[in-house]
Amino acid sequence: MKIFLLIAIVFYSCHSRSGIQEETRKIIISNKTFMRTLSFSGEVSEKIFCEKCQLNKYQIIIALKDVSPNNIPFSNHSFQPYYSFNTNTQLSISVVKDLYDLAQKGMTIKKQPNSDYLIIGDQGHKFISEEKYKWLPN
Repeated sequence: MKIFLLIAIVFYSCHSRSGIQEETRKIIISNKTFMRTLSFSGEVSEKIFCEKCQLNKYQIIIALKDVSPNNIPFSNHSFQPYYSFNTNTQLSISVVKDLYDLAQKGMTIKKQPNSDYLIIGDQGHKFISEEKYKWLPN
């Protein structure tokens, strides 16, 4: 009886974890889809470096000037630690080091709809990974 109970507990634990993992995967895909379809333009208002952080060492805060679609209350959208709308006019995004180093306060930054790239100056820089369940590109 004890062995049966132990097997049942192990089976339930494994099944529960796979359900959690599947839900996490759906959330990642949903947020990547949302961010890809979004378009915006604005200026880099701040850069934040977090030495202790693992997933979001490099963050850029963008003061948004134009966002589309514009009928969404963006302050309700976030996928920490990768992005969050602090207000309807400010977006915080985690980026790779190269993009962080390139972005300077006051620079114009744009994102076209259906794109994984941020445009700084006249060059596009990938900020969402092509890998299905990974957020930041290599």
